Amino acid sequence: MASFPYASRPLSRRRSHHSIGIASLNPNTTANTSITLDPAPPAIPALEQLLGLKFKASYFSLYRPLNTWRQRTILVLAIILSLAAGAPLPIIGVIFGKIINHFPPTEDELQTRIAQLLGAAVAYFFITWGWATCWGIVGERVSRGLREGLLRKAIGMEIAYFETECLDVCSLATFCSLL
Repeated sequence: MASFPYASRPLSRRRSHHSIGIASLNPNTTANTSITLDPAPPAIPALEQLLGLKFKASYFSLYRPLNTWRQRTILVLAIILSLAAGAPLPIIGVIFGKIINHFPPTEDELQTRIAQLLGAAVAYFFITWGWATCWGIVGERVSRGLREGLLRKAIGMEIAYFETECLDVCSLATFCSLL
């Protein structure tokens, strides 16, 4: 029977396999503390510094890059279709309730209810496809607009700014790719 090295100790006293004790690295110390690595600097201060403004954004300001009427129409359509996507499921429940209340249904009534169920299912499919497509388009256009705005701001700055300031370009690029 195999024995686990820390099986007798409680879970709270076990050391994680990710922590490294300082005592094991430096023979001059006897302290049993672990090394904690500082996380990478956040990208938001770099953006604030690059753009020259405080980073305060509301939820609705995320859609600011949608500046044409066509893009805003797609956003409104996405919202309407998202709200309409909740309607077919209760309708399907009502149709099933009618089938159960008049059980066993006649053949004509069963054909009517099946046609209603198919109609609700087809409507549900197209509504779901519509909102998913519209939100995909909106997300792609918002992210493109934010990246273009950031690029315009970065190109508009003098080259001396980039030579004197030490920006973490990797975290900035990672943050922009998340947008």
